[in-house]
This record gives sequence, C-alpha cells and structure tokens, in this order.
Amino acid sequence: MKINPHFNKKLSFALTLVICLLVSMFLASSVKAEDGPILSKELRHIFYPSFVENNGSLPAVASNPTQPYMAGYMTTDYLSGSPIEDRATAVRVTVSLKGTDNSIIQDGNALGAGIAAQGPSSSGEPWPFGEPWIDYGYTMLLLVDNQYDWPFIQVICWEVVEWGPNNLWPLEWPVVDIVDYFTWEYPSVLTMDSEVTLIMKWDSNQDVLSYSAIIDDYPEYPLYTLIPNDIQLHYFMLGTVERENQFWEPMVDLPCTVKFFQFPGAWSNVNIGRVGWHSYLSYPAFIRTGESSWTNVTFAYSVNGTTSWLDNTVNWGGACYAMSTPTIPTSTYISIPHPTVLRLNQTHYFGQVIHYLSPQLPVALPTLRLEPTLTAMALL
Repeated sequence: MKINPHFNKKLSFALTLVICLLVSMFLASSVKAEDGPILSKELRHIFYPSFVENNGSLPAVASNPTQPYMAGYMTTDYLSGSPIEDRATAVRVTVSLKGTDNSIIQDGNALGAGIAAQGPSSSGEPWPFGEPWIDYGYTMLLLVDNQYDWPFIQVICWEVVEWGPNNLWPLEWPVVDIVDYFTWEYPSVLTMDSEVTLIMKWDSNQDVLSYSAIIDDYPEYPLYTLIPNDIQLHYFMLGTVERENQFWEPMVDLPCTVKFFQFPGAWSNVNIGRVGWHSYLSYPAFIRTGESSWTNVTFAYSVNGTTSWLDNTVNWGGACYAMSTPTIPTSTYISIPHPTVLRLNQTHYFGQVIHYLSPQLPVALPTLRLEPTLTAMALL
C-alpha cells in the first residue's frame, strides 16, 4: 500500500504538536508544584515538652532536660484589674530568622522561633484514680536547619496529662503526646529574609482552630485547620499563675509560675553556638475572648527552658540557651536594675521588637524597657 507523503508530513506535525503540548503541561505542573505552597504531614524536628523537677523534696526527674529555650512571655501584670489569668480566642507573633547562616546548624538540629501557648480541657477529677487532668500545648514555629535553604513553618498540638494517667504525680510522671501536626513551606515566598506573622485562631462559627501566616507584604495564607476533640476547650490561656501542687500540699511545694502565652525567640535540640544565627521576635498579641480586635502584649518577661512551665508539671524547654541574653543598645533601651524583665513600650503598637544578643561573657539578664522606636531582637 502506498502512503501519501503529504499525509506523513501532516501526521508528523500533529504528533509533534501533541508531544510539545504534553511536555509543556508537565513542565507547567512541575513549576507550579515547586513554586506553590507545600503542606505536608511530617515533622522534621520535634521539640518535646519536658519535665524537670528538683525542689529539695523530690529526686530530680527529667525528660529532655538539655533542650535549650529562650522566650518572652505575657505576664499577669498586663491584665488590668489584676486578674491572674484570662482567655483569648487568638494569639500571634511576628518572627524572622534573617541573617542566619543555616550551614552552621548541626545535623539533626534546628533553630525555631514563634508561639508556645496553652489551652485547657474539660477533663479532670479529684485524685486518686479520677479522670486525668489534661492540658493542650500549641506550638507554631518558624524553623530553619541545614537541610534546606529556606525556613518552614511547623505546628504541633500536644496533649499533656499533667499529674499522670491516674493523678498520682509524683508517684507517676506526666505524659505528653502529639495530637496533630503539619509542616508548611513556600520556597519562592517564604525565604531566609522573610518576616512572618504566625497566627492561631479559634473559629467560633466552625469550632475549629485555624492556622495562618502573613509573609512580608503578601496576603494572609491559610495553612491548616485543626478539628479539636471533645474535651479541648476552644481558647488559649493568658497571664500567669503560681504553680500549685493540689494533691500533695503542703508536703511538696512547687516554686515558680505557669506561663500560659510564651513567644520563644530561640528553641533548639542543642545549642547552635555563639555566632552565625539571628532571631527576631516582635508584635506578640492576642484577641481576648468576647472581643474582636487584637491587643498588643505591652508587658513581658523573659524566661529560659528551666522555668518555662506550660502547666504545673511540664516545661516547654529544658535548659538555658547558652550565651543568649538581652543586651541594651543605648540609643533604644533603658536599663532598670531588676533582673529578667522585658517591658515593651505601652503606647507604640508597631516597631516593638525584643532584642537578644550573645555576649562574649556571661551576664545577668537585665530589665529592658523598649522606647517607641524600631528595634530588633538578634540572637547571634
């Protein structure tokens, strides 16, 4: 059979067009997948809540006791009328890791900054052998490690059985477990130079917890929606309370305070070192339950991992972040003698940033008061 040569040319041309179209569609889809946001059910780094207790009455028992942590936290002093605690439907903070050389971060380690908040549950009955007392810990962190050239956002919801499964602490120890988690990245948008506002907000209409982020000048990105279980209460705690040992008082006294709303500026598995990394922390804020607008945290203290209690028995961190202490640039800060206090300016909403530096020699944490000027927190 003789085939018309013109038909061959037309067929070849048609096949070429089809192949070109398929290749272009594949390349377009690949570029879109690479350039778009990526939500994954994975945990690249886990900063476990820890418990470290040695108050003279009990032997020291520790879980992850060396995990370094440095944060600010909202204090009761801020809440007008001197209540010791309050509730919020949303919390947020702005962070940046700009200037960090991620190649100096050790394998298996990471630098994180963001939010560590606490919310209660409806569970809890008198001991012994009653329904266990459960709190929920919510972390939302901007992380960087040496495996990726861009930072990523990682969220974990923790269930914390405060007094042990049978309410027999210290005969049994607290239990922590992961309820939900995700990792979100957007390499072409979320970069090492980005300034990121991390937001967690309870949606009263849908009874879900929504996570979102504002990256530089981009619109707010919805990241993930957590569907709570039957006992999770739909709010975050604010302020501070004295730690209470409701089962063993007065035989065992628990020092220090529970700090409900913390905003870590440096959180790692191990100390990274004294140079090469930076962390900026600014604009911590909340929406009080029953209100609709954001309120800036205008009074905050600093805390390290040894006293970063999220409830009566469990810490967020495990240790101090070595050589990570606030410094006082004379042009923007006023030093006050009392230690370990950070006062954020009460009238200037924007441009309030906590500033940490790693000094050459160990120094005591000073009291800081921020003037109404743009400053920065850098951990070097």
